[in-house]
Amino acid sequence: MDSNRPLCGHLVTHIDPAIEQLLGEKLNISFSGINGMSAQDYMEFGQLGIDAKWLLDNIEKIEEIFGQIIDSQKSWNKAVAALTKKGFSAIEGFDKDAVDAVISQRRRESKINEGNDRIANAEGFFSQIRTNNNEIDRVRLSKELCGSFAILEAAKQQALSEPEVQAAMAAWKMSLGDAAKRARLGLDFGLATPSHPSLGGESVAQIGGSSQPQFDFASGHQRRFEVTKTRNISITIGNGFKKIANFFGGN
Repeated sequence: MDSNRPLCGHLVTHIDPAIEQLLGEKLNISFSGINGMSAQDYMEFGQLGIDAKWLLDNIEKIEEIFGQIIDSQKSWNKAVAALTKKGFSAIEGFDKDAVDAVISQRRRESKINEGNDRIANAEGFFSQIRTNNNEIDRVRLSKELCGSFAILEAAKQQALSEPEVQAAMAAWKMSLGDAAKRARLGLDFGLATPSHPSLGGESVAQIGGSSQPQFDFASGHQRRFEVTKTRNISITIGNGFKKIANFFGGN
């Protein structure tokens, strides 16, 4: 026989579900499940009966022990209340001592902060005095420097009015124009540029080939003349700017 087979599967328990639920909650018992109990379930159910009988046989001793436990809890918590009251009394004393210590500490910190504030105020005062003195020195030096600049500017203007300097400036400006013109023509005519009519050369008409105008090189004599002329202009410009550089602090 299968030990898991319900032994009384034919039984039908007629009980209000709400009542059975209440019995389960309050007494931990159920009737309607009996038709599903196997042999193993009945063995466990029988053990419940044995446990219940043991409880009934020893209920007086169990009641005595629970009473002792309750009495011990009562006595213990009464002692805890008394000890708590005593502890709070001690804590009040600790708090008073701690407050007195904090007050003393704050009083000391106040004195230290007062001294630090006085030191900071003194440092700020003397720092402002130094700042004022430095500002006065800067104003005085600025006035002297402005005077020196005025004298220097007047000397520069006087130097620029000298004939040699003016001639050097004019020659320099003219050389800049010639150089720019030569560079622009050089893009179109290459090495033949010095013989271009606008630079004093003579044009030579091209026969055949491209219609672009071609210019012959200047003669050897002409080239030597142009080199000599260019060297003279450079010397004149160099002498003029040397005077300017020497006047304005150059070496």
